[in-house]
Amino acid sequence: MTPVLDNPNIRNRAHLLSIQEYHALGELGFLSKRTELIEGVVIEKMPKSPIHVTFVKAIFEALSFVIPKGFHVASEQPITLKKSEPEPDVSIIKGSIRDYKNSHPTEAELVVEVSLTTLSEDRAMSQIYAESNIPEYWLFNLNNNTVEVYTKPLQGRYSEMKTYSSNDSIFLSSKPEIKIELSKIF
Repeated sequence: MTPVLDNPNIRNRAHLLSIQEYHALGELGFLSKRTELIEGVVIEKMPKSPIHVTFVKAIFEALSFVIPKGFHVASEQPITLKKSEPEPDVSIIKGSIRDYKNSHPTEAELVVEVSLTTLSEDRAMSQIYAESNIPEYWLFNLNNNTVEVYTKPLQGRYSEMKTYSSNDSIFLSSKPEIKIELSKIF
């Protein structure tokens, strides 16, 4: 967020966009394709480094092999939440891809972000995902080769967070058959 919006007097006067307004501006061509709506504010997405792209692809591939029937894996696709429409690096969505030809998913079983230079912003996203009752959020911290696993959303925050090293395996808490060996990612 820009520093000017840190001032509560100015933030209270700012016009925050609704999801519908954001879509309309995009359809009219007023927004770059590299934006997402976060808490009513249009945010330009960061350029992707080769390491970021490599990790996103590796996570997508690993999850694709273990995803149960009735779910699909998405990569950098919008999820429409209350006041935000983020595009997580990877997500597990209930249903088939074709279920969402007329609207974006409004929930996910898991969202994953890969972070190299945006760690504080990606940690702040945990609150947005928790407020939307997304059961689990994995944050791959490439600075120290760890994964922060946020679970159990409660009153707008995740009530549990565990950190795993690159030698560990992690399981999706709601679907324990989804297991990722982190050594294959890192």
